[in-house]
Amino acid sequence: MSGDAPIRQVLKFQAVPSTARPARRFVADTLRAQGATNDEILDIALVASELVSNIIEHGDGLELSLGLSATSETWELSVVGGRCSPESLVLRPEKWNVARADESSGRGLGIVRQLMDEISVDATDGTVSVSCRRRRAPL
Repeated sequence: MSGDAPIRQVLKFQAVPSTARPARRFVADTLRAQGATNDEILDIALVASELVSNIIEHGDGLELSLGLSATSETWELSVVGGRCSPESLVLRPEKWNVARADESSGRGLGIVRQLMDEISVDATDGTVSVSCRRRRAPL
């Protein structure tokens, strides 16, 4: 990859359960084509799966957008879609933790936080946008 101009690919999906598998495949295939390590592919595809699943489960069932950018230094994954209230935990990634084993849900956002180096979340007009960055493995 020459220079530091980002390479970005974006796909839009309907926010329904059947989207999870093609979303993971898009991320894995894009990362593989851009020289990601196997660990990066597995981790970032898992992050995409968790974020997409949250939109599918808690969203409005309409559309979500999944984007992946690469520079020589970082990977950036963005997921846009779904809605949340201003007091939602989703808007505070610093509080994302993996739930205890006896809790019925709440693991996904904690996993995202553990696997990515930086996370930013925004809600514009009620639509949630999550951007996650991870340093690339050394060549």
